[in-house]
Amino acid sequence: MKRRLSIGIALVGGSRFVILDEPTAGVDVNSRKEIWTLLQNNKKGRTILLSTHHMDEADILSDRIAILSEGRLISLGSSIFLKNKFGDSFQMFACKKVVLCFLCDLPLEPCLRE
Repeated sequence: MKRRLSIGIALVGGSRFVILDEPTAGVDVNSRKEIWTLLQNNKKGRTILLSTHHMDEADILSDRIAILSEGRLISLGSSIFLKNKFGDSFQMFACKKVVLCFLCDLPLEPCLRE
């Protein structure tokens, strides 16, 4: 409820620029969809800058998506552009030596290649 209230307060003044940090963090699925609808219905004539860890959320709400890693801009573009560039799936790696990498303060990459 607090999350929706804070988003409503951000939108009620008719601001042309709104910044939202993780607007759906910690809410249930129904509230998440309500927030998405609220943002979609109120984005006309505004720039809404939001951060999220959920690519589905970025895909649904955004006209352009920026991907950051360690504070650096990795890529910027539409959802379709990013899917064409990076694919629309993910890869998962398993490594038995990850614990050793962390203990030795070594980069993780060598483990992923083995």
